[in-house]
Amino acid sequence: MKTKVLESVARYSIPLDGREIIVAVSGGSDSMALLHLLVTLRSECHLTLRAAHVNHGIRGEDAQRDERLVRRACLLWGVPLAVLRADVPALAKKSGEGLEECGRRIRYAFFESLSHDALIATAHHAEDAAESFLLHLARGCGLGGLTGIAPVRGRLIRPLIDCEKAEIYEYCRQNNIPFSEDQTNADETYARNRLRRRVLPQMEEINPAFLRCFSRAVFLLREDEEYLSRQCQLFAERAKTEEGYRADALLAAPKELRHRLLFFVLRDLGGTIPETTHVFCLEKILTEGGSVTVPGGRVIQCDKTLVFLKKQPSAAEPAPQIFDSLPEKYYFGRKEITFSLTPPEKSEKNGFGVFQYSINYDRIIYPVTIRARQNGDFFRPAGRGVKKTLRQLFREAKIPVDERVDCVLLCDRDGIFLAEGFGVDERVKSTGENRLYITIRRNEHDGKYSKHSAD
Repeated sequence: MKTKVLESVARYSIPLDGREIIVAVSGGSDSMALLHLLVTLRSECHLTLRAAHVNHGIRGEDAQRDERLVRRACLLWGVPLAVLRADVPALAKKSGEGLEECGRRIRYAFFESLSHDALIATAHHAEDAAESFLLHLARGCGLGGLTGIAPVRGRLIRPLIDCEKAEIYEYCRQNNIPFSEDQTNADETYARNRLRRRVLPQMEEINPAFLRCFSRAVFLLREDEEYLSRQCQLFAERAKTEEGYRADALLAAPKELRHRLLFFVLRDLGGTIPETTHVFCLEKILTEGGSVTVPGGRVIQCDKTLVFLKKQPSAAEPAPQIFDSLPEKYYFGRKEITFSLTPPEKSEKNGFGVFQYSINYDRIIYPVTIRARQNGDFFRPAGRGVKKTLRQLFREAKIPVDERVDCVLLCDRDGIFLAEGFGVDERVKSTGENRLYITIRRNEHDGKYSKHSAD
């Protein structure tokens, strides 16, 4: 396996000689083999090694066992170790992410925090690359998504990318390397596990050399992707102006390159990753004029001559306010918010720009924060049985981007429990007892949302 790794290092120009490397070590066979292999190369390649391990707070005693295993190996092999213990379930709940997505974000942020210039080595191997390829293919990606897991991306390096799982197991056996098995790898509720356990064996039945052939095919696809990306960059530079991009220069790009170029333009102007529908829409308005709203809410406009970012009217955003106990009345920006244990006056119930809610105050966990929306906010509207981001709710309600910043949110330790115009969160909905009545009044010229009352 060492020979194959050195061949991959040469083929993909993976920088090793004389470098400091942070090795991501989970305790599984892949990462333990990677750490051991780099230890064997330490003198030969003049490496400075450090290991990093994240205890995600998910698997109880199994996670503690993994951490102990990694600590013992690092002590035995003379590798300094940094450990992060994180409560990923709590962090995922707070951010609205899935466990896998949140865990990945926490891991890579930790690795990058350990050094500003060290390489970060992860133990992704050939099966991982094939699984990613098939997942992207199933989701209808373009060529960029079919290039698999990059052997080098920024500071990230994957020296095992051409190694097969069977080779890694054999390396561990030959070198008496201890490792743990993550039981969640057998859980087929995860799409990646279904691919690993069902699809890849079928591909190897068709061609026993499937993984080797796959690695060769992806290498060729990656070369094509890099060439097309360079061509796209050249066309973008020709079309770029101080105000945006010239429509005629974009239309002059070869048809085979145009969608890639428009994707680049939307990402550059919008600051987020666009979807295929946005690319098709931009292609249409290059000749007809119009606009397209990209993820994140920015509006890209075309006047048949220039493609540019439409400036949004600014809205004053009040500073968040934190309370250890709720006041009877509070003014947040242009809103008046009142809290009462008795029902509000019936005469107010149909008032213009008035939102009234009731919650079970025993379910609030102080402190309470009153604030405007933030990226990533999510909410479980009572009675609907769904969890949605505020961005989704705003889109469904067809609320203009420039008006969304004005929405009042009430949050406690567990997240948003009331969103103006959308109601209360499922966890605090009133059950008839311990009611707290909350009224939000808007001034007469500020009634942007439809009236909404919630019990």
